[in-house]
Amino acid sequence: MAQNIFYYYFQTPSMSDLSMFFEPKSIAVVGASTNPKKGGHNILKNIIKSWGKERLYPINPKADEVLGVKAYPSLLDVPEEQIDLVIIYINAKYVLDILKQCEKKKVRGVLIESAGFAEVGGEGKKIQEEMERFAKRTGIRIWGGNCMGYIMDGLITTFLDIKEVPVGGLSLVGQSGYFSGAIYEYVVTERKLGIRKACSIGNKTDVDENDMLGDFLKDDKTEVIVLYLESFKDGRRFYELSKEVSKKKPVICLPGATSEAGKTAAASHTGAIAGSASFEILESILGKQAGVVLIRDFEEMFDLAEGFLRLPLPKGNNLGIITITGAGGVVASDLAYQYGLKVPSLPSEVEEKLKTVYPSWMPPKNPADSWPAFEQHGVIPVLKTELEAMLSNDAFDMLLIIMASIKVALDFNPEIIGEYIKKYNKPIVMWITGEKEVTEEWVDRLRKSGGVAYDGVETSIKVLRKMYDYYLYTQKKDLSLEEIS
Repeated sequence: MAQNIFYYYFQTPSMSDLSMFFEPKSIAVVGASTNPKKGGHNILKNIIKSWGKERLYPINPKADEVLGVKAYPSLLDVPEEQIDLVIIYINAKYVLDILKQCEKKKVRGVLIESAGFAEVGGEGKKIQEEMERFAKRTGIRIWGGNCMGYIMDGLITTFLDIKEVPVGGLSLVGQSGYFSGAIYEYVVTERKLGIRKACSIGNKTDVDENDMLGDFLKDDKTEVIVLYLESFKDGRRFYELSKEVSKKKPVICLPGATSEAGKTAAASHTGAIAGSASFEILESILGKQAGVVLIRDFEEMFDLAEGFLRLPLPKGNNLGIITITGAGGVVASDLAYQYGLKVPSLPSEVEEKLKTVYPSWMPPKNPADSWPAFEQHGVIPVLKTELEAMLSNDAFDMLLIIMASIKVALDFNPEIIGEYIKKYNKPIVMWITGEKEVTEEWVDRLRKSGGVAYDGVETSIKVLRKMYDYYLYTQKKDLSLEEIS
């Protein structure tokens, strides 16, 4: 039954080309303002800073130039015969007139950052419906409206004030402007993750999540994909694309509007017409059959994005635990059992290696309760011995380290974790607690050096479990939608 409900809203369009957005040769900005407080001013400023001034055309009938770039009264006055990308930031009621100019100028793509379309209903909805008909008739791709554009190395189109773009492998898609704002800032400043493309797609008049997936599939620089979606515009295509993409790179999806309350909020937010699929239905189809890593909140999204970007996939479910506290080992073991991970006993050869740094009165075990050894020899010598012994042994596929920023452990060096992840190609996650300033410094250093730290033991184990589930998906045979219906 779950499969049939999701099957209901499937169609199959061809994969699209988004080069006019991500690799334009010429750009016009309709609504480029001379007023620094206006969004149209920021859009032009961001483009100049990230892309340059050549073949950039501000459209402003009241100005001869904007930010030192010659301005034009209308698109029709631009000297170029064809414009790759037109960005629109004006009142919604004038957008259809601008689209007519776009057709005459043979524009390839239009990015509409204005609001006031289907999300407000009434006349706005009628305008968006006309925009949809225009896109189908002309073949001009329309991104938005009611969005904040995109952020990437080499081109920033949003009206937000973006200072820099740390380059990396994470591509984000959000059916919300929030993705190009606070979430973007959090990902790059707190989590220290590099961005490939951060895209706000708004009302999805034409360009949708399937276009994004198709682009990310072809984009070798995209390593991990994160989606926040309030509706699926074309479920069949999303399913088929997800199966293909997930075999090559993780697709993490936070679906909104999976409850009646959520659907009501989505309708007023992006004008989304949500499908009838609950989270459980999406999990049974997209999660189990198409390899999508489905999640329920933003924090889990960040945790998994960090894990998939920085860590190798676990090839099994055997967990080694190194802990500064016996209580941490007990709780971690209980949670590992709850999430279906095994906590194997130490093989004899590993036990013998750990005995060289453990007190004679405390035989080493898994979880490895390390405080007495840390006290006797120092954190780094003991930790290196534990890491070498456990990671080099096939009995362990992944490690959890529980560390506390207390006196006995203050010689801990977070940078060594990244070194051992690379050396043995096995995931290591950490939970660090204790004195606030020291903990924050350690977490920051850990992330900068390629390690991962989470806000608790359960989060750490949950991430490892989801990464292992994704690994299992990459190893299994594909199923068509018809085979599971």
